[in-house]
Amino acid sequence: MELLWGIAAGVDAAHQAGVWHRDLKPENVLLPANGTGPKVLDFGVAKMTDANAGNVAAGATLTHAGATIVGTPAYMAPEQLRGDLIDGRADVYSLAVLTFEALTGRLPYGGGSFIDIGMQQSEGASTVDVAGLPEELAPTLLAALSLSRDERPAGAGALADALLRSLRRAQP
Repeated sequence: MELLWGIAAGVDAAHQAGVWHRDLKPENVLLPANGTGPKVLDFGVAKMTDANAGNVAAGATLTHAGATIVGTPAYMAPEQLRGDLIDGRADVYSLAVLTFEALTGRLPYGGGSFIDIGMQQSEGASTVDVAGLPEELAPTLLAALSLSRDERPAGAGALADALLRSLRRAQP
């Protein structure tokens, strides 16, 4: 949970500044040896939005026709893979993938190309094998892996909060 909180704080700080990371994955998280907590790195494909937009839709971005879709397929939200309108919930999806992988040792939709991942995602989060995932966390992570961004937590911190609440409910 400490790692998740640190990563979520970095993602939320970027979102508050109007930046969608768009390539959140383990390789883009630094764990400093001095114990200062995780750092979110590599904003090379990040997208700037209007930080003062006041709502997600107004700050959303659309890849223009013919643009190259950027990111690492296994960590990309369905709308990002399609080149559709994205907002901060695409990064929440990526954080859910990262968390799922950290807990189970595998990716929820496997690896592969944009098409491979898109085909797996099209079957929906209900097809994700939750074996090895702590039972109390599965519903929250599956919601964050939803094909519909409206069903995902609104922000990275909201995902971390929901996972913590799930853990607390499970403890006697």
